[in-house]
Amino acid sequence: MRNWDDLRYFLAVARHKTLAGAARELGVTHSTVFRRITLLEDRLGSRLFDRLTTGYRLTTIGVDMLAIAEDIEQGVNLLVRKVSGADLRLAGGLRITTTDTLAYGLLNPHLKLFQETYPDIEIQVNVQNRFLSLTNREADVAIRPSIRLDEGEVVGRHLSDIAAALYASCGYLEINGRPCRLADLRKHRVISGDESLENTVTVRFIRKYVRRANVVYRTNSLVDQLHAVQGGFGIAAIPCFMADKDPQLVRLFPPEKRMANKLWLLVHRDLRRNARVRAFSDFMYQSIEADRDLLEGRRHAVPMLI
Repeated sequence: MRNWDDLRYFLAVARHKTLAGAARELGVTHSTVFRRITLLEDRLGSRLFDRLTTGYRLTTIGVDMLAIAEDIEQGVNLLVRKVSGADLRLAGGLRITTTDTLAYGLLNPHLKLFQETYPDIEIQVNVQNRFLSLTNREADVAIRPSIRLDEGEVVGRHLSDIAAALYASCGYLEINGRPCRLADLRKHRVISGDESLENTVTVRFIRKYVRRANVVYRTNSLVDQLHAVQGGFGIAAIPCFMADKDPQLVRLFPPEKRMANKLWLLVHRDLRRNARVRAFSDFMYQSIEADRDLLEGRRHAVPMLI
């Protein structure tokens, strides 16, 4: 085995246990993954996976190979990070990962200004609610909401706090009335996140104050929750920077401290001296400052009277 790409395909299948999952990670087709794994096994003269109806399971030799392949992967990632960290050019690609909420509700104008300021830097944005790994080089920079940092090799820059509150549309409140206290939510239709968002501060808050029967709409996207509120579907906990720009939405109560979050710009410590990463970090820190009142719930549109 002399080709690092062989190990990338092997690791992807070992981790996802399906060709489809590996194909999504690698950005190739299902058939390409199948062909590459088959060729690898033929060259090695050993079967690395048992093909089951439920997916791919490592054989004994496959298990042994997995541990070695992961060590090699860490070494390759370290080498690439070290080389990238010494790159002093303000030109080339910059891979940014963020959530759909931040991409559509906040960051696009800031990214546009950054690209206009640094026209030789190509911005590549990967919108994922799953947090991509900076250690494994899935992205160069992450902009994420998080209460705290818990990644040992990742360093963060706090950009702002993020306030959240309960919102409903004017149309919904005209028909159903306005809740006067949190206990009144048990009389209303509520929108919430699905199991993929169950550990977010907004979903935990809804789970505490709302009966399951009152949750009439669940989705894996805060952007979709916002659209559902705008459509009069019910009440939802939404970050203020998303909802306060719409004069047809009513903030029912002040921002709730138990739903507060923080906005971080994160990089791997090996990339801190990369010129593109450093320029982006400094630019975003200054640019986001203009939106801090919106992010922290101090600036909102005046809704129609209810």
